[in-house]
Amino acid sequence: MMRTRGWALALAAIFLLLGCGGGDSGSDDAGGRSIDQRSYRLGSIGAFAEMVDAGVKKLALSAPMSPAEMDDLEEDARRIAAEHGVELYRETDFLVTDLFPAELTEGMEVLVIC
Repeated sequence: MMRTRGWALALAAIFLLLGCGGGDSGSDDAGGRSIDQRSYRLGSIGAFAEMVDAGVKKLALSAPMSPAEMDDLEEDARRIAAEHGVELYRETDFLVTDLFPAELTEGMEVLVIC
């Protein structure tokens, strides 16, 4: 019982600290917060790399990106992958699926995280 209570208190403290992070990364036209797309994509690659490393997923796919966007973040994505002990493969001709329909993927590239 005490151990469970300790974990619950620790998690509550972590959520409280993360919730108070505050730093604004910029504003959009409506005066709200905006998210840097490059950082968001690297964050999702990091999350998928962590899941593959933990064995939760056998492989994962990044969001489709233009070749220029991929060139811009590939080096950092590879560094993140190396930190998690996973491999990246830059796919320039991937299959069209329900997850990646043709209208969203034509001329785009994806990173396979495995």
